[in-house]
Amino acid sequence: MTQPTDDLRLDELLSRYWDNTLSAEEMVELNAQLLANPEARHRLRFLSLLARVSCDHARRHPSRQQTARRRSRHRRLALVGCVAVLLIVSLGLYFFKNTNNSAETTSAFTLLQCIGEVQVGSNNIVQPAQTGQVIHFGQTVATIGLDSSAVLRCEHGPSLSLMGETEAKIRDEVAGRHLSLNRGGFLAKVHLGQPAFVVTTAEAHLRTTSEECQFTAYRTLDHTEISVISGRVQVSTNDGQSVLQLSHGEIALVEANGMVLKQLATAAPEQYAWDLSRPLPADWRQGQVITEPSAQPYGRAVVPLLMDDPYLRRTCWQIRSENRWTTGLFAFHPDTHLRIRYRVDRTGEGQLLAVIRPDPPRPEACQVLLAPISFTATPPGVWQTVILRTNDWQVEHSPKRGPLDYPQPWIAFLVVFNTYEQNLGLKVSEFAVRRGPFPTSASN
Repeated sequence: MTQPTDDLRLDELLSRYWDNTLSAEEMVELNAQLLANPEARHRLRFLSLLARVSCDHARRHPSRQQTARRRSRHRRLALVGCVAVLLIVSLGLYFFKNTNNSAETTSAFTLLQCIGEVQVGSNNIVQPAQTGQVIHFGQTVATIGLDSSAVLRCEHGPSLSLMGETEAKIRDEVAGRHLSLNRGGFLAKVHLGQPAFVVTTAEAHLRTTSEECQFTAYRTLDHTEISVISGRVQVSTNDGQSVLQLSHGEIALVEANGMVLKQLATAAPEQYAWDLSRPLPADWRQGQVITEPSAQPYGRAVVPLLMDDPYLRRTCWQIRSENRWTTGLFAFHPDTHLRIRYRVDRTGEGQLLAVIRPDPPRPEACQVLLAPISFTATPPGVWQTVILRTNDWQVEHSPKRGPLDYPQPWIAFLVVFNTYEQNLGLKVSEFAVRRGPFPTSASN
């Protein structure tokens, strides 16, 4: 039977290796064959064993001492060479294997879904994100606009759903499992047995355990909110002075002053109202309170301020409530009613919108509801009152989103009045929510 060509080539390489006439290219070829072919490594070990036996035989025949010494010297050199080749092959296999393992354990995040506008930033360069894109360590992911979202997954780490107006950086201190949350919020799912997932914000340090875990984190202007849906999350201030553990159904607020508040999660409230007898909440997004004697019920009103809207890419006059992604501002039930008292000095284009999510939360399912109200000028001191039912609101039609397919109650976590580039002189004196109709008396 004719010997295979590959075997003949291997024998030729080994023979030239024994004769010390192997070129650098042939040495690379020999190493490649030894790395890829177990039979080649077996043959090398066999020849090494023959070299050892030959040396032993030479030592047993002193009558041929001179020849044996010469052959023994060659065999020893050959044996050293074989050992060196085997060592190179073993080290190559070791590093090849560990490089693959390292690639597995340090897998970056993959962007599974982009809804709306999603950006990826690195070294001060920001580019539009694409579905399927790999997000490397040190890069930043940002969702632009209220109804934008991104879903990311790390092969050996968590799955993340980022909600609108969120910015997060993938850190490399703990490969693929460390996130810095600069603003906004996300939902994280960590599977059983996976390494700990670490999240840092300006106020808090979060760390999961080895059990299966699902939680949300949201960073406002001055505090971080954490809500645990399942599993456990260790929460601490960044200085480590206050540490607590959250379990299923618990919420924590970590404030900028180091205070940590823990409470049980409750359903979003069914009643909600702006209390203009008090200062606006510290994390109120946009707008200010003015004294307006004709305004009911407090003699005060909220007016918009000029801001750059990153989603609309326009400078707009807006009132934006505080963002309550974790707990919700209020719940939309089928019998929910809203009462708004407002006026404008000049007729123009405007809108009232509420951003809603399902319960339990899914950031990728957030929707924007638009209220049918008129921004029509009225005489001084005259206020318009509108009462809206749940089915009066309309879903903002956008190719970014599918239909609103999750059941009520819907959880509203942000409310916005917007008159775009025009200052219409908008004033809002009341924003109230309740289940069931409001009393007919305007003072109630």
